Amino acid sequence: MGPLRALAAADLIESQAADLSRLRDALTDAIRPDTALVHVQWANHEVGTLQPVIDIVAACRQRGVLVHVDAAQAAGHVPIAFDALEADLMSVSAHKMGGPSGTGALLVRRGLRLPPLLLGGDQERARRAGFENIPSIVAFGATCAELVDTLPREADQARVLTDELTRAVTAIPDLHQLGDPIDRVPHLVCFAVGGVEPQAVLLGLDRVGIAAHSGSACASESLEPSPVLEAMGVDAHRSLRISVGHTTTRADIDALIDALPRIVADLRALMNG
Repeated sequence: MGPLRALAAADLIESQAADLSRLRDALTDAIRPDTALVHVQWANHEVGTLQPVIDIVAACRQRGVLVHVDAAQAAGHVPIAFDALEADLMSVSAHKMGGPSGTGALLVRRGLRLPPLLLGGDQERARRAGFENIPSIVAFGATCAELVDTLPREADQARVLTDELTRAVTAIPDLHQLGDPIDRVPHLVCFAVGGVEPQAVLLGLDRVGIAAHSGSACASESLEPSPVLEAMGVDAHRSLRISVGHTTTRADIDALIDALPRIVADLRALMNG
């Protein structure tokens, strides 16, 4: 790395640290005497940015406020130690880490007492009633056990693929990355797409066998603009969200890198013609 690139990287890191500090301060300043709970995502589900959860949890604990961490997008992709984090509550979802859909977990800090969600039985330490989905829970546990050994390797592989993808996509005119380029989950990247409708891009990719998304999966049936992107101050109607998994290969990435410039160029030609 040359001196100019090293200086630029240092400036970027300093700028990101300042942004995270402002984010933490803004959140803690919003805590009032009647605040009952603070909720924070570990990683954003649309742009993949990692939040300063360690600092936020520490600030909440100092103020005596319960804090819940949504780690659904982070678990299985970045190292997580619930006990060391000292959060009161943390939720994870099995399908986000390769486990069965419809299964998840709410981690509760030892000693914290919660009123039951559903009444009528003493399952889950009297926090809820009802019969558990035992096969899915066992499969969820097996997934977690497997990731203890494979997560570092899978995360490194995902980062290599998404970094390569990002370099190629941002070389296309009027496409740029959304979210933090460094402090992000390794498996997900999101791009702003200028000049074309994202649905048309998704259809073009689907025709060549590539599944991608615009916005979040939770809002896949909605045509409303993404509230996450609106809050970021970018065009909330035009985004391309791409994720990789443990089965994604370099050939898959190469196919996307080959197809996307042609699809975008053809769509722009149609619009300008």
